[in-house]
Amino acid sequence: MTNLPKKIKSIADAAIHSSRSNSKQTQIRQKSNLIKYKCPAKINLFLKLTGKRVDGYHQLESLFAFLDLADELSISLLSHPELVSGSKPTIKITGEFANLVDPENNLFTKILDYFATEFSISKNLEIKIIKNIPVGAGLGGGSSDAAYFMHGLNEIFDLGLSLPELQNISLKFGSDIFFLLGNKAAIVKGRGEIIEEFPQFSPIPTLLINPKISVSTTEIFNKFDGKFSQEIPTKDLLKKDVFDLIENFPNDLENPAISMIPLISEIIENLKNSGARIAKMSGSGATCFGIFKNEKTLDLAQKILSKKFPEFFIKKSQIRSTISP
Repeated sequence: MTNLPKKIKSIADAAIHSSRSNSKQTQIRQKSNLIKYKCPAKINLFLKLTGKRVDGYHQLESLFAFLDLADELSISLLSHPELVSGSKPTIKITGEFANLVDPENNLFTKILDYFATEFSISKNLEIKIIKNIPVGAGLGGGSSDAAYFMHGLNEIFDLGLSLPELQNISLKFGSDIFFLLGNKAAIVKGRGEIIEEFPQFSPIPTLLINPKISVSTTEIFNKFDGKFSQEIPTKDLLKKDVFDLIENFPNDLENPAISMIPLISEIIENLKNSGARIAKMSGSGATCFGIFKNEKTLDLAQKILSKKFPEFFIKKSQIRSTISP
């Protein structure tokens, strides 16, 4: 994977077409007919809403990082890589959260339709995904799968799309994909398309708790009361210690999420009562995370909370500033 540049902003759609006058090819070179990825979850270590755009999206200010929790994706080309008329993908979804993904209507099919139209690639693929990341959980599982699917199409069909080009395309399908196409923690602004690498930090052990309730991001944003946070210059955020940002900067979507799912508040309180020095929600929820003074305290909290909430997804993980390309 190409490393994320120091600062990237969305480029105009026209830039792709002007640099690729022959993008709709009738012959596609095949680089590989099978590719596998681990698609990492993301975590919002803080998340502020600083305004609303004319296009309806909210302006974000957030520190995005990665978890060592990941979905597993494999993409296979089932026939010759030339365009196959009427071809369609086979999608096989397994894993703990497979039943929450619609095999007929998902980001894989939408992205593949776009790439088939724009670059004349075959749809005759077998896509296998093992869903280990909770769905609709504030961890970006579907967006991460989409990001690596885009990387996979670029690789299998040797399209030669640059990282900025892939990121620009990704904005057609969601906001988090832009960040997840890269591999370094970042301060994220705009609707998700303005990113700047955050200084590397050591892995941080954390305890994740998700009540296995899928949350609609749109509904959570609609519940937001409109009291926007003040934006802080990115250069100032980059100077701060990661623990300072986690502990002292809010998630502005936490209260709207709690108003819809009061259980989130109960989870956060239980994390604190079990010894977490910091406990908060990621993204639009409902996943919450706790950071403890040491791993012994974390492990004890995991045992206690697993007994108290046996039906919940409770997992020890690591917050990471980088992932392997």
